[in-house]
Amino acid sequence: MSDEQIDLLFHAAVELQQRGMWEQALTQQREAEGLLRGQPSGARRDERLAALLYGTGGSLNALGRHAESAGVLEESLARYTELGAAPTLIADVRMRRAVALAATGRGASAVIEADAAVRTHLDVGRPSDLARVLQLNADVLADHGDPDLAVASADRCLRILLQPGRPGAADARYLFLAARRASDLHAAAGRPDPALAAAEIAWTSGREQGFAMPSDGLRMVVRLRESGDLRTADRFLKELRGLVPDADPASYPTPEPSVTLAQAMAATGATGVPALDPRDAEAPFVPSQRSAAPFLATAHATALSAVCLSALPEDVPHGVRLGLEAHYLFAYASEAQDSDLRYRFVTHGALWARVLLALTLALRPGDPALADDLTGWARAVVARLPPTTAEAVEIIAAWIPFLDAQDA
Repeated sequence: MSDEQIDLLFHAAVELQQRGMWEQALTQQREAEGLLRGQPSGARRDERLAALLYGTGGSLNALGRHAESAGVLEESLARYTELGAAPTLIADVRMRRAVALAATGRGASAVIEADAAVRTHLDVGRPSDLARVLQLNADVLADHGDPDLAVASADRCLRILLQPGRPGAADARYLFLAARRASDLHAAAGRPDPALAAAEIAWTSGREQGFAMPSDGLRMVVRLRESGDLRTADRFLKELRGLVPDADPASYPTPEPSVTLAQAMAATGATGVPALDPRDAEAPFVPSQRSAAPFLATAHATALSAVCLSALPEDVPHGVRLGLEAHYLFAYASEAQDSDLRYRFVTHGALWARVLLALTLALRPGDPALADDLTGWARAVVARLPPTTAEAVEIIAAWIPFLDAQDA
């Protein structure tokens, strides 16, 4: 009877999620979880528990309980990994966890999780699944990564979903959200034509599917004005005010441009990492794609690290962008088990730890959540670092007070 009851609770939760009844869905999921944890451990039970926790993480995210979601999804990921689950299934857990981490301010971890999820779907996933993770990846990168990568991710999502025969009903919301994000990112970078094109996609698809908000209409007015088509902008605003009488384009927020890696490199004279043009259809859309192979990721991270350490603490905006991108590349090279990073970790690891320390010191006054996130990464790097060189001993000693403070 217990298995049947669990199945009923599981399916009831899915139906409630589809209707947007997240609290009720979570109640069903928690009850099913209790029953599953009461069963003897085994492959079938552990697989069902991993799937249930993945769904629970979605409910918690929808309810704004992102820290809880990240913890639940960490267990789901560990169980699926231990079971040798399908790569795309593991990737979906990592992407959902990336969304939760980003919402809690753990942006560095979010970018790295999203990067891994996108890489998997790019290798073995279906186009619709790739489009879905690209839209979510664009959101994570827009808040915590290089805006050039973010807009490239959103644009690639749009190109997939605008192919003949798409989008299907399941894809429509991802098309709408990616177009919204692409429009704001292009506008912030001073590219009015693609910003307007994306705004039109968001408005049209949003109206058709019932997603559009008054702000989407205001975005259209603002983008038309930015492109110089004032007559159409005035006509559109008049029509919009027929639906929303108090619609005011001045209330639409002006996108705040974030520092791109290209800008940081130009400002500091950094070289050695391939340039990125987000308007290129083949542009990278995750940090790991900057490097054609893991050993190049280590080399690129090393080059960026040197300039980051020269820039900080005086030039925080550019130094932080250089340091974060170096961290993302080191993390990718580590996960990909680059032999140069592994066998020369006493050198590369010491540099990685030094960059993380510089970033933490620069970020802690204004972004303590990200600083704490990077401290967690430093803990793992320092734990692997053999104290066999003066540089390694020095950076380990420098990190100890921060690690002790995080433990307190």
